[in-house]
Amino acid sequence: MFRRVLAGVVGVALAVLVGCTGPQAILVVIATSPPSGATFEQGEAILFDAAATLVGGGSPIGVAYRWESDLSGLIGQAQTFTRNDLALGSHTVTVTATDAEGRAAADELTVEIVPAGGGNQHILFTSYRLGGDIYEMNPNGSNPTRVTFDPAWDSEASWSPDGTEIAFTSSRDGNSEIYVMNRDGSGLRRLTSHPDHDLHPTWSHDGAKIAFQTDRDGNSEIYVMNADGTGVVNITNHPDTDVEPAWSPDGTKIAFASFRSGSNYEIFAMNPDGTGVMNLSNHPDNDRDPAWSPDGMRIAFTSERVTLFDYEVYTMNADGTGVARLTNDPGFDGDPSWSPDGGRIAFMSNRDGNDEIYAMNDDGTGLVNLTAHPSDDREPCWRK
Repeated sequence: MFRRVLAGVVGVALAVLVGCTGPQAILVVIATSPPSGATFEQGEAILFDAAATLVGGGSPIGVAYRWESDLSGLIGQAQTFTRNDLALGSHTVTVTATDAEGRAAADELTVEIVPAGGGNQHILFTSYRLGGDIYEMNPNGSNPTRVTFDPAWDSEASWSPDGTEIAFTSSRDGNSEIYVMNRDGSGLRRLTSHPDHDLHPTWSHDGAKIAFQTDRDGNSEIYVMNADGTGVVNITNHPDTDVEPAWSPDGTKIAFASFRSGSNYEIFAMNPDGTGVMNLSNHPDNDRDPAWSPDGMRIAFTSERVTLFDYEVYTMNADGTGVARLTNDPGFDGDPSWSPDGGRIAFMSNRDGNDEIYAMNDDGTGLVNLTAHPSDDREPCWRK
């Protein structure tokens, strides 16, 4: 069983008196289980328990209990019960006790429900906790494991479609190049070898090719190469900046951010050969970091379209319609990556003072801090 009590959280009862006047004894209820601030895996049984007492003498008679979550609504109507089906996210749970004389009191606690660990749905991310390295963790943030150990900067990790290999960017040979390694960090191969910077690799759906951005032609362009580094082709060939390619799940499109509109970055999509370029976002403010949903129907992206320099995570349909804002925080929210079932989105945020990896439902609810580490953690990539 996975359980973690958040540091500094103390389950202090906040008794609330409702409709109690005069010399009557005061009813108080205390939620005794689970500990406030505890974290549980999705599907794990949670024991809820509370105790009602009278301050001023005597014992309450005929006490009825009602438990409600701000995310899941009514979850129980007994003093003691268990639940294993709460929704993902941080819940504020309120227990209200009412006795036979009409006295009522309430207490509250918080619990966090995170995805079950293990399996193959791991998240890669870049961490600065021991230098700039690539780490892998379970989807609930447990078991963070360091994958690269070079003193250079390793970043922008991308899973191969079958999950056996990782493409990434590294400066270990003096400038940014694209490398591939096995999932455990073995079998390192350098794919690019150019004096200019090669960045942001993304795999094709069949694992045969890798798209990346490079400034080897004097400005940033999107290139495609075979998965062994051969057959390098410039597919954008545009005088303005093209960055951050993302290959669609069916292999028919590559989304990317571009400054070709002349005044800001927009999200575009094109065929894998560079033809059929289409502006998807069409907004006067900056849109960056496109990420396809697993079914190819939606694209998550980063935008400052509400407040200048306030980047938030948005989604839109694959044709650019149906834009929805998912985050709303004055800190930076960006680098979105979808879970394999399309129900969750991991992203980077500095809302707690440093860069952390968070996850949320695809409608913005159920927010969970996965890394919770004093060092910066960035660039999540959820295994597809």
